[in-house]
Amino acid sequence: MIDNEDLTVAKVEGEHLLARAWRIGGRVRLAPLYGRKSLFAREEILLGVVVSQARQYVESIYSGFFE
Repeated sequence: MIDNEDLTVAKVEGEHLLARAWRIGGRVRLAPLYGRKSLFAREEILLGVVVSQARQYVESIYSGFFE
């Protein structure tokens, strides 16, 4: 499942796109890291999540470290 701010790979117009995903109701909005405007995505174009679990793990390790 894709959550807000997950880095996600999608196939858009034959190209792979790296973007942050945002859930809005039952839809997914992709905010590309470079080169394109944001767009709503269908589930079938989403190829996977890049850093969801890694980000959560790192946040738990470093919580309070920089305070």
